[in-house]
This record gives sequence, structure tokens and C-alpha cells, in this order.
Amino acid sequence: MQPLRSGISTAALRHFITSMSRRALAAGTLATALLFALVSYGSEPIPPEGKVIQQGGEVFPAVAWGVFDGSLRDLPLAPTPEPGAPPIEQPDGRCCQAQQDDGSPMQAETSLRQPQGTSAVAQGGAAAFSPPELNFPGQGYTDVRPPDTVGDVGLQYYVQAVNHSQGTSIAVYDKVTGALSWGPTVLRSLWTAGGNCATAGRGDPIVLYDHLANRWLIAEFVDPNLGNTLCVYLSRTDDPLNGGWFFYEFHTPQFPDYPKFAVWPDAYYVTTNERPPAVYALDRARMLAGLPASQQRFTAEPLGGFTSFQALTPADLHGAAPPAGSPGLFVRHRDDEVHDSEPVAGVDFLDLFELRVDFAAPQNSRFTALPSVEVAQFDSRLCGVGSVQCIPQPGTSQSLDPVSEVVMWRAQ
Repeated sequence: MQPLRSGISTAALRHFITSMSRRALAAGTLATALLFALVSYGSEPIPPEGKVIQQGGEVFPAVAWGVFDGSLRDLPLAPTPEPGAPPIEQPDGRCCQAQQDDGSPMQAETSLRQPQGTSAVAQGGAAAFSPPELNFPGQGYTDVRPPDTVGDVGLQYYVQAVNHSQGTSIAVYDKVTGALSWGPTVLRSLWTAGGNCATAGRGDPIVLYDHLANRWLIAEFVDPNLGNTLCVYLSRTDDPLNGGWFFYEFHTPQFPDYPKFAVWPDAYYVTTNERPPAVYALDRARMLAGLPASQQRFTAEPLGGFTSFQALTPADLHGAAPPAGSPGLFVRHRDDEVHDSEPVAGVDFLDLFELRVDFAAPQNSRFTALPSVEVAQFDSRLCGVGSVQCIPQPGTSQSLDPVSEVVMWRAQ
């Protein structure tokens, strides 16, 4: 059996995808259920080792950085929203009214709602989840939509972030009791070096616990009217409250919309919705040491069909570290009836990529398209192609975005 890459065989990949698919279906996660019923290798004539699509990373110099060496408890609490204030809309790489394939407006009712009414849970059947070990309220709605609620758990704490009128608000909770340890605090109040990250953070936050180093990573982007910037905060210890933080300002050639981060031994990997879709490797070793850190940029060939929103999803490591030298992995779904001029009947695909980054010799970095994996056929045209705010909710006129263009974070 030929390997897809060093250390991962076709059988291992199949086991990974099908096991993740069962979990996705058990949880009712519609966006990731496309992984179910894996068929076989992709049929495109790509050699088993893959096709190099970029040799050498586009290098960006060491970025502005600084240190916050105080305690979060010394920072002011985030201001609460004004009563009756209108919602604040987050920047979005997409625009456009929801449309059907013929260009006509999409009706509010969708086929997604029909099976929901007959589900086991709706009929009083067994719940899909076992009772949680701990259940406690997090931060409330801050009048910013979408709230982009995210968080991660470490050795002692759970850290949560949501969108706020001043960018991102973070709160730290005791992971044993659920008690609020501190917050919410505006993320940019940790930034002591001036510049846009200190004044113009706009949210779309990410929280990751780097369990390999016992560090916390929190990120947001800057107001797109003021620059193409990612503000990345990395804790100096495993204590997010009192251990201090390093912070970094990474600049990108386009607005880094919909950023998704992943922990990997050789880098922090980031994917963004750019044209073409971009992948960034941040120098994790230097960031952990609190040193100026560079980044490298790579791009994938865009898909047809999705014209305004495309992004890969990085594989985020949870558990033991992979063998030394294992490349970072990335995935996107390809609905070939939407994306390809000559679709293959009965199947669709997962496009897989790997990145071997070399920060000492960037010319040796290599971004490779691996053989695509066939999956059971799915339809990504939810409310048409490129639609937003089209799935109705009960009791409100606010509709939901299907976010049908990407494999939902995180690819664990």
C-alpha cells in the first residue's frame, strides 16, 4: 500500500477520516458530515508523493513584538454594551444576497430544516450527547455579530474569547469549578507597544492551548480599513493570568479574513480567506522564546465556483507529537459539480496539502498538493453558492450563514 506521505498510509488516512466522520455525524455537525462514507483514493493523475505547487516560501521579515509582564487582574474589565445599541457587524470576505443557481433570490425555507423536525431528539428520543462533566455560562452577547465564540482548555484554566466592540474580549475560567477567574478583558489592553494592534483590534478571535509547550495563543485581526494585520499573543508560561505574554504583529499582503490557526511542532500554521487562498507558517520556536519571528506565505490554486470566499483548514495537533519532520497538513472540500468543468459522477473530494517549512533556509520550504481523497457525494450549494444569512431561525428575523465554502475548524 503506497503511503500518502512519510508516516501516513492510505489505510491510516481512511481510518482517520471515517472515525472523524462518525463523530461528526453523532454530533450532528452538518458541515463536517461530508467526510462520511470514504470511498478510495482520488482519481486525478497525481503521483502518490504529491505535486509540489510552491517551492520556497514568500518570506516576510521579523515582525514587531513586545512583552506584557503584568497580570490580567491589573487590566480594566471590558465595557458592557450600551442598552439598545445597534448590532455591530464584523468584516466578512463575502458579500451578496443569497441566490439560487439561476440568479433568483433564495427563499427562506431550505431543505436543511425539513429533516430536523423528524430527528430522534425532536421526537423525544435519546439525546445525541452524554451529560457534560461541567456546564457553566461564558461571556454574554456583546452586540457584535457574529459573536465568533471560541475557547480552549489547558492544565488549570479554560480561556474564552468573543467579538467585542473594541475587538476581542477574553475571560479566564477555572477548569475544575467553572468559576470566573478574571474578565472579560479587552485583548488589546495587553498590547503595550503602540500601533494598530493596540487601538484597532477587530476580533474574529482564535484561542489555542499549545500543549506541547504549555502555552496559550490568542489572535485577532486589525480593522481592514487600517491594514492587513494579525495580532498574535503568546503566553510566557502556562498561567494566562499572571505569567505574562509576548505579542506579535504579522502583516499580510491581503486582508487575512477568516484566520484559522493550528499548533504543530515546527510552526504555528495559519490559513486565511485570500485570493488565492493563503497558508502562513509562523516561526513557533522564536515566538516561544520571545524573539522577533518571521513568517512564510504559500498559496493554493483557487477553486472555481466559490468566487468570494475560499480558505484551507489547517490540521491542529491534539495529543502526542508526530514523528520529527512531519509536515503540516491542510484540507478543503471540493464539490466537483460546483468547482470542476468535468465532474466525476457519484463522488466528491477532499483536497489535501502538506507544508514542509524551513525557517533557516526558506528556499527549501515546500508546499505540496497530495492526492485527493474521494468521499461520498455531497452538495455544498446550501442556499445557492456564496450565500450568506439564508437559514432561518425561530423567533427572529436574523438568519444564519451556512458557511458552506470551508471544512469547519478545527481539523483535529
